[in-house]
Amino acid sequence: MIRNLGDLQALETFFERSEALWAAVLTPDGLVLTASAGLRAAIDGPLERRPFSALVSAPQHPAFDALMARSATQEWASATLALRVGSTGAVADRVVHVRRNDAGLLVIAEPADRQHEQRLVQLIEINDALVATQRELSARQRELEVARDQAERAVRRLQTLEQITIAAMEDDGPDAGMLALLEQACELVGGQRGSLLLLDPDRRFLTMVHRLGSDADELVGWQQPVDDGVAGACARNGSAIIVDDVATDPRVSSLRSPADASLVVVPLRVRGAVVGVLHVGADRRAAFEDEHVVLLAAIGDRAAAVIGHMQNAHRERRIAETFQRSLLPATLPAGALDLVSHYQPQADGSTVGGDWYDAITFPDGRVGLCIGDVAGKGVSAAIIMGQVRSAMHAMALDNRDPGELLQRLDPFVLGLRTMVTLLYVLADPVAETIAYANAGHLPPLRRDRTGHVELLEEALSPPLGVGPCARDAASAHLPRGAQLILYTDGLIERRSEDLRDSLHSLVARCADPRVPPAAMGQHLLDTATRKPGGFDDDVAILTARLPLTDEDPTPRRRRTALGQRSLLR
Repeated sequence: MIRNLGDLQALETFFERSEALWAAVLTPDGLVLTASAGLRAAIDGPLERRPFSALVSAPQHPAFDALMARSATQEWASATLALRVGSTGAVADRVVHVRRNDAGLLVIAEPADRQHEQRLVQLIEINDALVATQRELSARQRELEVARDQAERAVRRLQTLEQITIAAMEDDGPDAGMLALLEQACELVGGQRGSLLLLDPDRRFLTMVHRLGSDADELVGWQQPVDDGVAGACARNGSAIIVDDVATDPRVSSLRSPADASLVVVPLRVRGAVVGVLHVGADRRAAFEDEHVVLLAAIGDRAAAVIGHMQNAHRERRIAETFQRSLLPATLPAGALDLVSHYQPQADGSTVGGDWYDAITFPDGRVGLCIGDVAGKGVSAAIIMGQVRSAMHAMALDNRDPGELLQRLDPFVLGLRTMVTLLYVLADPVAETIAYANAGHLPPLRRDRTGHVELLEEALSPPLGVGPCARDAASAHLPRGAQLILYTDGLIERRSEDLRDSLHSLVARCADPRVPPAAMGQHLLDTATRKPGGFDDDVAILTARLPLTDEDPTPRRRRTALGQRSLLR
């Protein structure tokens, strides 16, 4: 038996010095990795990475192939073969022994006259001990590989958690991301159900906001007093709790599923304060240990990060909403045009956009109408929206030609380092005409009293902020009873639909003879293609109608439909 590295070294020395015994280590497919000095001297040439079969006389290649095949099923397979000797092409008979191991093949060739048979038997016994040692080393290697695989799985699991966390922080991701984190929590600790509960601002109740399990529909929205149950104790104390048997633990409340036999709960912290708990249940007793708490704490940290992000986003949304409410007109000016506006925020209310509109009356009775969209979202877009709207309002009072107005406004927007689409229309109710200029915005629509609708697509130039360019104006007739419809891209732009097709669809909806002019904006909102639950982007609509002469000429209070803002509150 080989007992130490000294024995291995002695065996290697024996093989290296022996001239009678030839030895070689081969790859599984028969290429020479190493060869003894005796074999290298006999062959008189390089051996490494050459097939061992090249040493076998050509007529005996079938016998060598058969030997190799038998080595797969026998401890040692042996055959007498003619091997080439030296560079002269001479051959000599040798008894070749082959044995496979985990690394490849061991080949030993002894003289065919059996003079060294006894020594070979001893050598084979020594080699068997070497093989046993190699197997032991292989077993240790496999243990190391298992440990490495576990470490790699841990790294991949961590990367998955990070990806889920990042996805959950995206606009459309919080709900799906939190459920994905719950799935990871249950998978990691072997639980069958998981819950995420958040504290209310007064820290009196825990509300279940996400649930994974067959009872999810029944329990989401369920509230539990903080002074009750395991989850409440975890929230109060800020420390993890393991319940090995829910049937005997007095802290367990009705929160648990009837199938739960054991529970583990960890706190969720945002900036050091407990904001909720992560709760996992299993249908077997004593399912959780301290190491599971460590894993759940890692997931809880990421869930808390998502919650913190949502809180920050909510604060930013409130700030942006304040800006936007102050910048969009609560009422539209009374005058010769019948004005109605609508504003519809994005479906999930996650961000505030840069959509805006305005109306300006001039002493001579003309009315300036504008609608625009600032690139970007959030507080910065709302601030820029207010700056552009104020600048446009001031410039419009001083310069009423639409083309010249956009020309003057361009350097101002360029200085803000942003891009703005803007449509400005100057309506003259007395002359029943309009002049308009369009900086990269969608074209307005004109609907006459018969229901005929057309796009006003002239005077189009690039958006403001892309660089100086010519800004021309166009004119059009606006007879009494006709209506102008101005809107932002959120009304029609969809990823799955060509813009031109969307415009044609909008024209068709505006031409519906059953829709009265005052209800046109709401009709367009109601019939727009949108994702389930609302629009992909903010939508602003401003309609202006020149009343018929036989209608009541008394100036009426103009309407603005801002009640659609409820999603922002």
